[in-house]
Amino acid sequence: MSEDTGLARHTSISVLWMTAQRWITRLGGFLTIIILTRILSPEDFGVAATATTLLPLIYVLADAGFSAYLVQADEVDERTLATAFWFSLVSGAALAGVIALAAPFIGAALDVPEAAPLLQVMGLSVLAVAVGSVPMALLRRAMEFRKLALIEANAAIIAQVVAITVAVTGGGAWALVLQVLCGQTIVLVSVWIVARWRPHPGFSLARFKVMVAFGSHVVGSGLVYALRVWAETAIVVAGLGVREMGFLSIAQRLVQTAQDLSISALLPVSMAAFAKIRDSVDRLRGFYLRASAVAYAVITPLMVFLAVAAPEVVELLFGADKAESALVVPALAIMAIAGVGWAVDQALLVGTGHPGRWFAFIAVIYSLALLVSLYLVQFGLIAVVTGWAAIAVAEALLRSIPVAPVIGATRWQVMAPFVSVVPTAVLAGAAGWGVLWLADPLPLLVEIFLGGTAVLVTYLVAMALLKPATTATVLSVLPGRIAGPVRAVLGRRLRVGDESPGA
Repeated sequence: MSEDTGLARHTSISVLWMTAQRWITRLGGFLTIIILTRILSPEDFGVAATATTLLPLIYVLADAGFSAYLVQADEVDERTLATAFWFSLVSGAALAGVIALAAPFIGAALDVPEAAPLLQVMGLSVLAVAVGSVPMALLRRAMEFRKLALIEANAAIIAQVVAITVAVTGGGAWALVLQVLCGQTIVLVSVWIVARWRPHPGFSLARFKVMVAFGSHVVGSGLVYALRVWAETAIVVAGLGVREMGFLSIAQRLVQTAQDLSISALLPVSMAAFAKIRDSVDRLRGFYLRASAVAYAVITPLMVFLAVAAPEVVELLFGADKAESALVVPALAIMAIAGVGWAVDQALLVGTGHPGRWFAFIAVIYSLALLVSLYLVQFGLIAVVTGWAAIAVAEALLRSIPVAPVIGATRWQVMAPFVSVVPTAVLAGAAGWGVLWLADPLPLLVEIFLGGTAVLVTYLVAMALLKPATTATVLSVLPGRIAGPVRAVLGRRLRVGDESPGA
């Protein structure tokens, strides 16, 4: 077996394990959200979203990009690992303390004072993430994604049980906060047990400087992203109210669940894989183009279905009183399709040691996104989310600027996986919408089933006709029981010939 074949197989297996974990986690989480939306109010979701939105920003500061450095570095020794750990421990504890002190002021600034105690408790999760960053990085570096998948699945299931229990007993927004804290605590304990690594009592200033030089760009990227999420939440809450934020939060959870069930495993797995082949431009280009094509191909039918069936799905899962959430799902679905390459591109640039390129790019794009949000909030929630979708489409095309030189490709080659999926998405969406319209008199569940079937069948046929090589690549990493029937029906079209993986 060649080195490339072995890496491809290991990567595929890792993606499948992490995807299986996402299915277990998200399906359980989806069931939990369905239950919680029947118990909690939109205001509860809005308060919880306000309390937790700031945390990704703090996570980035606590880690300082050191875990990403450990994953992609050619070699790491015990002194490097110890340096990363002790810094993460101190910074995590300091940031948790800052959150505890600043929470009342943050709640007052957003005019949501009830979010302050929730934010103070969530500060403990910052410490948990910081303390677990080094053993987590070691497992990712070794591509032990099977172990990570089992750890995260077990933690998610237990956390979901805790959330439902708290909600049933009248805990309100605390149910959502304690779910996050419980899950992260279980992951923390588990990765320390599985990694079997213990820190040495040492600290190297020289190694610290090397990690800071790399990590500063990773931190910058993470800060820009987290600040965008936090700022957009603040804009929606301040401009439209916590109730509108609650409806948006429900819609985001629906779309995020679909994302996690399809392609979210690509980021951690691809980063480790890119790091192993970064010395060969040809291997990087081939791996990147195939990963991008597969990512777009997998997520598109799910998002097209959500876009056309949002009113029916929201009513079925969350109740008719959450109908306002359905209005923003189509724009969020478009964002998800356009943004899927975001994970692959970030993995490529960080995994190959070019985090500065990524930082510079998203700093410009996200600054523009915030200006768009500030302007559109006066027109309502739908206008704001539509603006986000437009920015996501532009970003998907412009990411070719920092990516193309790294893999020795043209900008069109980088853009092609996204551009070429548009015709299949339009065809599948039109078919699904038409069937949903015709099936409107039928029971809601039957209507959704028929619409989803129309989207999937139309999409598969369109992919087999327009993108046979990509379809064959997707089927090659699926279990035989799933891929076999599809390949039997479409087999004559599934050739891997002269078509480029990014074409």
